[in-house]
Amino acid sequence: MASLLEEILESVEMWLKLIKKPQPYVDPTLDPVLLVPGIAGSILKAVDDENGKEERVWVRILAADYKCRTKLWSRFDPTTGRTVSLDQKTSLVVPEDRHGLYAIDVLDPDMIIGRECVYYFHDMIVEMINWGFQEGKTLFGFGYDFRQSNRLQETLDRFSAKLESIYNASGGKKINVISHSMGGLLVKCFMSLHADVFEKYVKNWIAIAAPFQGAPGYVASTFLNGMSFVEGWEQNFFISKWSMHQLLIECPSVYELMACLDFDWEHIPLLEVWREKLVDGNSHVVLESYSPIESVEIFEKALTSNTVNHEGEIIPLPFNLEILKWANETRKILSRAKVPSQVKFFNIYGTSLDTPHSVCYGNGQTPVKDLQELRYFQPTYICVDGDGTVPVESAKADGLNAEARIGIPGEHRGILCDHHVFRILKHWLKADHDPFYNPLNDYVILPTAFEVESHKEKGLQVTSLKEEWEIISEDTDGQDDVATKKPLVSSITVSQNGGNNQFSSRAEARATIVLHPQNDGKQHVELNAVSVSMLDNCFMVYARKLSITWGEDNRYWTWQQHKDTSEELIEVARLKQVCWLEVNGKFEMRKLSPVTLYEVAFVVMMDDSANGWSFPVNISLSLPDGTNQQHNQDMTKLPTNQWTHITAGKFKTSHHNDQFGEDIHFSMHNYDSPWKAGLSIKGVLIQTTN
Repeated sequence: MASLLEEILESVEMWLKLIKKPQPYVDPTLDPVLLVPGIAGSILKAVDDENGKEERVWVRILAADYKCRTKLWSRFDPTTGRTVSLDQKTSLVVPEDRHGLYAIDVLDPDMIIGRECVYYFHDMIVEMINWGFQEGKTLFGFGYDFRQSNRLQETLDRFSAKLESIYNASGGKKINVISHSMGGLLVKCFMSLHADVFEKYVKNWIAIAAPFQGAPGYVASTFLNGMSFVEGWEQNFFISKWSMHQLLIECPSVYELMACLDFDWEHIPLLEVWREKLVDGNSHVVLESYSPIESVEIFEKALTSNTVNHEGEIIPLPFNLEILKWANETRKILSRAKVPSQVKFFNIYGTSLDTPHSVCYGNGQTPVKDLQELRYFQPTYICVDGDGTVPVESAKADGLNAEARIGIPGEHRGILCDHHVFRILKHWLKADHDPFYNPLNDYVILPTAFEVESHKEKGLQVTSLKEEWEIISEDTDGQDDVATKKPLVSSITVSQNGGNNQFSSRAEARATIVLHPQNDGKQHVELNAVSVSMLDNCFMVYARKLSITWGEDNRYWTWQQHKDTSEELIEVARLKQVCWLEVNGKFEMRKLSPVTLYEVAFVVMMDDSANGWSFPVNISLSLPDGTNQQHNQDMTKLPTNQWTHITAGKFKTSHHNDQFGEDIHFSMHNYDSPWKAGLSIKGVLIQTTN
């Protein structure tokens, strides 16, 4: 009898196991993750302030255009920095369901057919849950009103509260922040303004497809023509480009995506217009080009008569100079951001797609007669490499100390569901528990070539590496169309900080990997890499650490961002005009090695506008023992448009370096007329020499 009961009990237990809903896998060792979307990446609900009724206004397909015009259209208030709905009875809120994930998952949950077009973080959320993350315990979302500025205090306060709540909910674990697109600017603003809070709660920040220096082509056409967030047949049911244009023209967030004026672009983004002009009564067609700062005047003229009809009231919506002023201040905040010492930063950016960089309106046959007609012209783009929205050049130039920068072929939004990105994230989030992750470890890898070359150059150790492999695999899927496939090209940049805020990153490595299509079971892989590192006992005192007379007066000097040997941006002092040239600096002897010969040199550049250098410049070096070395430098003898070293002097430290605690002093001066111009100062290099 007992044995039968045992059999029945076992059968019931088995049946219960079969009907019991399987529980998702949860990994209790994971650190929490916070997902931060980009522009238009959060569900927004309109709340009637009188009766409290809520309705989703972003994103929705049915009646989308009507709701945009009645609930989303806004005006910027320069006194508060907020964008406020034209409907004064309406407030916009972000739903907090599912610990913030609901608002950034599927942007129109009611949509059934073609739902993929409104996916945002959906695929990534599903993937992370499969890795062992749990909503409300280790997985959270932060949606926000994307109309607002990325530095609006109200948004930053919500972000701070979100970090604190996640930290507490996870039992005091620090957070991995993953941002996409403009969300990277929001996070960077917060990090710049609230570095202490960021360091307290954040472990890693991973930025994906962030427009750190703007999305110039994309935004320029947005100001004139609007944009569409949904492509394909679904666009017929969505907000029209004209309605989106009228919404975005009052959004500070869009102005903050304009091309950064201080960035050293490889090619300056331009707004080009084919214009018809009358000269002596004759019509001429000319192509005019405008830099980012010159484009502002074109936007102003093109949008002079731009208006909307809201509830019977005609409201002017010109290009908003108050918002532009606000956005320029945001750029300054972004430029000052630094990654706290306890936080690691990673950058993933999209590549291999034609991406708008400059914009052109009209052509030789159909020129623009009146700038107010620009809104009705279709733009054509001059493209560069990127993700279709953000150029690689902008996305890579984060200006931060990054653990890694990785380029992934992919589209701006599509990169959020790319399995290569998932594999990288899984490793960085330590969800794979594999510290020796190698994405090719399922194959037999045979090295076929190896070359390495190293040399020293101006205080730098430069090493070049070339290596090739054959990957042998039994997988022959897709072999029929090998001839039509293109090689997959990816790049990575890794930098290592030297541990002193006064100096640049001490080492940097860049690599390009080419993965050729598989053929006959073999796949050829090429790696080309170069590393640049400062030699031991080599130091750089950048221009910001020097004392430059009149250096903060923009009538005489300007400060421009410049890419150093790493991808990090430094500030270079450029002389506009001055009679009294005086630059002084110092360096602590204790940082130098004993019994070592050092050379001190100013690193400068003369450009094509250089003039007024008829009198030589005095260059001097003063040592703690009272020794002074000086000479006169004829600046007209220097090459133009390249960094040049002007030696101030050489000295040898003593056996015990007995000047411990004292400084060496160096200077560059010329007090003679006339006015001088065209000089850029990078800093002073102190390096070992023979």
